[in-house]
Amino acid sequence: MLKKTPLLTLLRVTFLALPLVITHPGSALANIQSTPATASPSVQVGFSPEGSATRLVLDTINGAQHSIRMMAYSFTDPDVMKALGQAKKRGVDVRIVVDYKGNTHRASQEAMKYITMLGIPLRTVDVFSIAHDKVIISDKNTVETGSYNYSYIV
Repeated sequence: MLKKTPLLTLLRVTFLALPLVITHPGSALANIQSTPATASPSVQVGFSPEGSATRLVLDTINGAQHSIRMMAYSFTDPDVMKALGQAKKRGVDVRIVVDYKGNTHRASQEAMKYITMLGIPLRTVDVFSIAHDKVIISDKNTVETGSYNYSYIV
């Protein structure tokens, strides 16, 4: 059994009185109206190798108006590189982090060189055994994620 203490008594009184305060007609909390959300989230699904995963990635990049933050394991798909370059030309703030070990081969090196030549900041990460992320955050409100490697070798 709990020992009666001033703190416990205060908590009990607060817990019991709170509904009365909230519902009292003079309370500001009694007049709060709930408003329905103006937008509802949607979920889209894509698969590879038939191409719908690539389409979702490109739609996310092409739809960005302000910012793109990308984390990638493998990074070689020419269509993704082109879309990122076009986003940069539209004034979208694009920033990319890729796994170092997953991008040591020639195709990845060329893709990373192309991206940095466009003025897009790209950083490699090698502090983890593997950075196996595959995520794009667009305009701080759209997330594209899955198992697609942003690579033509999927």
